[in-house]
Amino acid sequence: MAHSATITSLTGELVSSATGLTSSNRAFRQARDGAVRSFRSQHYGRVNHFEVRDSLEGLIEKFEILEREDLADALKRRLEELGKTGGKWTPEVLSLFLLLSDRPVEKTPENVLDLLRPKEPDAGLTWADIIRDDPLNEKGIWDDIDYAIPDSDDDVSLQGVTEEQGSTRPTSPEDPQNPEAYKVPLRSDVLHRIEEAQFWKPALEASSNNDNPAGTSPISDLQAIREIIFMLDGLPTSLFRLGEQDGRITYNDRYVSRTLNPSTMSSIMESVASLGSQLQAVRIWIKRRQSVPLLQTFHAALMARLRRFVRKLALMEQSFLAPTESVVVSLVNVYETVEGLARPLLCLSPLLLPAYNSPFEYLEKLFESVCIAQATGLDYDFSILANVFFECIQNYLKPLRAWMDNGTLISDDEVFFVTVADQSCERSSIWHDRYMLRRKQNGSLFAPNFLHAASLRILNTGKSVVFLKELGQEGSLNVKVTAVEPRLDYDRVCSAFDHTMMPPFTELFDTAFDDWIASKYSNAVSSLKTQMLQQRGLWTNLDALEHLYFSREGTIFQAFTGNVFEKLDAGTRSWTDRFVMTELAQETFVSTKSVDVARLSVRTVAAVKVPERSIKALNRIVIDYYLPWPIANIIRKETVATCQRIFTVISQVYRAKYILQMLKLRDAKATSKLSSVEQLEHFLRHRLMWFTDTLHSYLLATVIEPETASMRERLEAAEDIDAMATIHAQYIARLEAQCLLSKNLRPIHQPVISILDLCVTFSDAHVRNISHGAQSSTKVNETPKAARRRSWAAFRREARRPTAENLSENEDRETDDDESVEYEADAESPTPIGSSYEDRLKNMKEQYERLLHFVAAGLRGVGRAGGEYCWEMLAEKLEWGMGRGVT
Repeated sequence: MAHSATITSLTGELVSSATGLTSSNRAFRQARDGAVRSFRSQHYGRVNHFEVRDSLEGLIEKFEILEREDLADALKRRLEELGKTGGKWTPEVLSLFLLLSDRPVEKTPENVLDLLRPKEPDAGLTWADIIRDDPLNEKGIWDDIDYAIPDSDDDVSLQGVTEEQGSTRPTSPEDPQNPEAYKVPLRSDVLHRIEEAQFWKPALEASSNNDNPAGTSPISDLQAIREIIFMLDGLPTSLFRLGEQDGRITYNDRYVSRTLNPSTMSSIMESVASLGSQLQAVRIWIKRRQSVPLLQTFHAALMARLRRFVRKLALMEQSFLAPTESVVVSLVNVYETVEGLARPLLCLSPLLLPAYNSPFEYLEKLFESVCIAQATGLDYDFSILANVFFECIQNYLKPLRAWMDNGTLISDDEVFFVTVADQSCERSSIWHDRYMLRRKQNGSLFAPNFLHAASLRILNTGKSVVFLKELGQEGSLNVKVTAVEPRLDYDRVCSAFDHTMMPPFTELFDTAFDDWIASKYSNAVSSLKTQMLQQRGLWTNLDALEHLYFSREGTIFQAFTGNVFEKLDAGTRSWTDRFVMTELAQETFVSTKSVDVARLSVRTVAAVKVPERSIKALNRIVIDYYLPWPIANIIRKETVATCQRIFTVISQVYRAKYILQMLKLRDAKATSKLSSVEQLEHFLRHRLMWFTDTLHSYLLATVIEPETASMRERLEAAEDIDAMATIHAQYIARLEAQCLLSKNLRPIHQPVISILDLCVTFSDAHVRNISHGAQSSTKVNETPKAARRRSWAAFRREARRPTAENLSENEDRETDDDESVEYEADAESPTPIGSSYEDRLKNMKEQYERLLHFVAAGLRGVGRAGGEYCWEMLAEKLEWGMGRGVT
């Protein structure tokens, strides 16, 4: 009823002030009663004080971002003062203020806060003021005074004492010349109580007595409690001993209780001593000076909880010294109470015993302790340890925040796991070589275990910021972020859950930490990805590499290789001249929009000496395409080297097809019947042409085209430069394996090159046979040796002349008069030049079939062993060409 009357009275005052009506008016009563009914029918809940606090913290952060630190500091200071003296309705008042606020940054002048500052107190009177008004310059003021000459006033006072020497007068405390007035009369009862309180005296006397060296002294429970509080407070006591070596506290059993059994007393005191030993270990650790910021934070957390414990001990001591109500003096009750008070320190004391190698290991062990406390159901310990953990993690987040926001590393940081590997590295490798993750001697990451999963994202975020700065795109990082950095503390992570229904702490922390990283990771990474894909020409450079190395446009690639083959067959050295070859490549690829010919060059390298007509001679041609440095951080030099090897294989296939296409055989339609030699020629040419076409289709259509399309899709979905570089490296590695260029596929790659080289051998044998047939009718009486010399010279002359087949032999091929062996693809069974043309063709046919069987069987084997599916496809196609043919 009283509450209802209060509401009615307040409502009446509100109606009267708003309408001006008095209580005697009927309209006033109707308005008041209607308002009261409205108030009673509404059930408004109180405001959420957590939302109010978050709004105020966001407002403070907004002031700091807008460079109004004066407003931020003033609001923060007043909120701290309000938190100490706030009442029940403080959240509602603050919520009202927030609702009433209207653009405080714009409408608050910068000097308005000066009016709120208290006036400085007036300076007190100083000697300088006194001397300024009354200088000490009078005559004789600094002269020495002879105190032996009696003054007239002294004579009077001495005379008065002499006159009253024989008389007595009452003493009073107001008489300053009588010290006896300040004596306190001795009270024997008080002195007796003080002596009784010194319970250690009987024990000392008994220990000094030779007749009773193990004497004991009975004490009261109140005296024992006083000693316990002193010991837990870190003070020396008689009831407990402190070990000088290990700092361990032990119970002095010479003191026994007057009311407890000695064994019970000893058990309780041993438990208290064990508790004191743990607290003593905490005090010893706190006394050490810490220089690492992370350890300083942990040190401050311990100090705060130790102060809190000491204050509670003082309140307990006060309850015994000056009780306001009846107190039960019980050692068991005191032990249980102090054990509960010391629980926060007891939870943390095990972390201080081992000597850790790295400062962050304290944080790591603290995280493990939080998880163990939750798993074992110790809810109170979990709350204590989790709060300390989040206090310490705030300090560990400072270098992370500086690295992820600005790309800067604190020079003297001893706990952060990102370090500078090579500050002076080239910009083309800045992403991979400038920064690295610090690791321990055993190879593990130099970071707490719970951060290992996120370490790479943290590293890449900072590297993205540094990369954008190198690109001159710092402005892209200043994009307005709508979401504020999520808090990483106990209230946000754990307070929303009941202990009985709380998910595992590792899951809670990982989720909260991922949100914290995502608030910084997405901005930097997305900005850099946009730069690389849209403004730095990643797709254009990928197109250029595909045109140059992978024959993306076959007509242009064939035009370039065809010109190279013509120079090679002409027998001149121009195909090894880098200037000539570079000019040829630039003229050929200038029509390709994606290729910047200014970045293109061609050179030849020294290789193992092989005949220039051989397929292997193309290994000497190297195409260099200089990528812009941002793109070079994605497309590494190692991958470009593999692209060069793939280019060599493709150009070798083109070379074999070129030689076979330039080879002119007699058409079967022009004659009624072909001879056995001509049938062998047609058979070899057909099978070799089929093999080169199959290999060409496999390389370009089966391997390169689908893998390139898949790589581009994955690059589009990649998160950062690291993922892009990894995707491209995996793409090149797959191409290397599927093109039979990896190290474990070398036994298959070599016979494939031998089959391609067989095309050159077949063409050379055919040209030599034609040249030998043209000269055989005029030289019938020559010796075999002379015939071979003449035949070789005629072949060289024939090869130098432009023929319909446009084939020639290298004029610098080394010959020997005594031993002339034709170059064969299969070096194990060379064919002597002296053999007949038909025998050489049969030998080539046998080599082709043997090598083809070997390649197909090898591809089948590696395909069954878990290799690429395309290998089995190639093996199946090659087996189609294993018919018997002509014999």
